[in-house]
Amino acid sequence: MRVPDISEYQDIPRTAIVLGRKWDADTPPDVWLPPIEARMRVTALGVLATEGLVDTAAFSGGHTRPHSISEARSMRMYLDEEFPDLQIDKLLEEKSLDTAANARLTGELFQDIARGGPFTLISSGASLWRQTRIFEEEGFDIHPVAAEPLVALRSLEHAAMVRKYLRSPRHQKTQLLELGMRGLLTVDRKGILTKRISSSERTRFDEGLRVEPRSDAE
Repeated sequence: MRVPDISEYQDIPRTAIVLGRKWDADTPPDVWLPPIEARMRVTALGVLATEGLVDTAAFSGGHTRPHSISEARSMRMYLDEEFPDLQIDKLLEEKSLDTAANARLTGELFQDIARGGPFTLISSGASLWRQTRIFEEEGFDIHPVAAEPLVALRSLEHAAMVRKYLRSPRHQKTQLLELGMRGLLTVDRKGILTKRISSSERTRFDEGLRVEPRSDAE
């Protein structure tokens, strides 16, 4: 992984969308800390915002297992903890359970602004190509930004953490899954099949009660 210079991000759109990552199935219900991928996405946002390159951020991600707190809210809480002095506008989209819904519902969140963008889309490098395609199908003008290189910019300790993560079985599993989902998108540009795969991995919680993922008709 090449660690970039912050000057390479000078021309990105100043409104960012940060995508959540589903909770690990074994995460205790009383833990709000998001998974490592989501933490890196938030840290990447913090690095950009600290440099004055982002002034509005929308966190997108709903209530997925095994928590009642949303992915979006947990990311905002993590940003506030890691970057307490950061002064940016923070929006929450807390209903989506997959990338297609991330795009559709974030679009509704921004309907009173410039609906199509441009927007900076922050996510993990392995997932970014697929997520960008789905957002573009929804009419967004997207500038994709991978989280990992920006996290590595923060400190030597962060860079070592990112390199360890990129070598991990967890990341390798994600890469294999994303390769398969990329193939599906060549025949399924709207992401309907990938939505079903994502939804099968997620369970929505509402006030502590289990609710099965919504159908495509909803």
